[in-house]
Amino acid sequence: MRKPEGDKRKMVCGFPHSLVVKGGAESFGVVLRSLGEEDSFGVDIYSCGSHLHPEKHLGYWIFPLPSKADETRLVLTLNLYGETRDAVKLEWDSTTVEPFEAWFNPEFTISPILDVILMVYKRGEEVERVQIPCYVHDRSLLERYYSQETHQEAYSGDSNVFLEVFHQERVRILSRLFRRYFEGAERVLDVGSGYSMFRCCGERWPFRVTCCDLDEPALRVIERESPDYEVVVSDAASLPFEDGVFNGLFAGEILEHVVEPAEALREWKRVVRPGGVLIITTPNGARLLNRVNRCRDPVNPEHLSELTYRELWKLFEEEGLTVLYSRGIHLEFLFNYFRRGKKIDLLATRFNRPPFRPLLRASMILGALARPFAYNLVFVLEKPTRQGRKLR
Repeated sequence: MRKPEGDKRKMVCGFPHSLVVKGGAESFGVVLRSLGEEDSFGVDIYSCGSHLHPEKHLGYWIFPLPSKADETRLVLTLNLYGETRDAVKLEWDSTTVEPFEAWFNPEFTISPILDVILMVYKRGEEVERVQIPCYVHDRSLLERYYSQETHQEAYSGDSNVFLEVFHQERVRILSRLFRRYFEGAERVLDVGSGYSMFRCCGERWPFRVTCCDLDEPALRVIERESPDYEVVVSDAASLPFEDGVFNGLFAGEILEHVVEPAEALREWKRVVRPGGVLIITTPNGARLLNRVNRCRDPVNPEHLSELTYRELWKLFEEEGLTVLYSRGIHLEFLFNYFRRGKKIDLLATRFNRPPFRPLLRASMILGALARPFAYNLVFVLEKPTRQGRKLR
């Protein structure tokens, strides 16, 4: 947990800026100020960025509060490992407080990021709320989420011209890079493969592709439709392979999903033999739209670690990897410039229609000319050899 909130003007304070759940229940403190008669305290939990009831709603719990103190210190415990009804526990003065009202969804699927909302009520009316992001870093909790049949639909380009053009550009670029940098390879690992970009390229590769993912339905599709591919159910950041068993590795849109990018990169490097090549694609945390809006908004609420172009270069250098090639894909240059407040990418919203395909294709090329500002980044990395020469 990060440094506690300390805004004395608020009724709700003393809470952490974020939570991390991994391996067990997570407890944290909350301070409430200026409580009155009939005040109550509520906890509401949704999937991040989608406060849709009941599908994306884990539940809510409303507790009575003592009204005799100017400052009340509570301890909240978030437990995602047991029954949904017991997901939230509140203690005051070492005594468990039972909720007088609660609703919970026993069918809720834990997502990578949750929104934990704390609320104060006066005579039943909400007067203040704060929202805390909760990052779920536990494979046992997330396996169900990534094994859903509908998980891959979030990345499909049906009826979305922008995603269709973006996907076509990625396939074009990666097909060329796979042919060039995996030439002569025997085995290549596709980390967090989904349905596998190697299959999307529509080519018969001279090397054996191993796909690993927690998304079992996607792996079953690969196993059925591409029997020459090997499939392994595995966490992308903890691989069940021995050191140096692959000539190359591809991690497409995976780095942003892991908790510790450096640790994941170290694990990917471990399974690649000296002189082998890693090809990585990931969103750019400092893409032009974020720079214009002076923010670090992620492309997708599932993304835990969107790094910038410079941060990625530094990470690769620190891990001893040599950058052989880099480029960008798509430049968000067409904004609603004259609108006050936050700007949006009009190409991906208002002009996301078939007549604007040429403009969308041009934006993909512009990303290559302005890599630090591009929407998406592609890197080709080489693992150093022990003898200082490249081995294929």
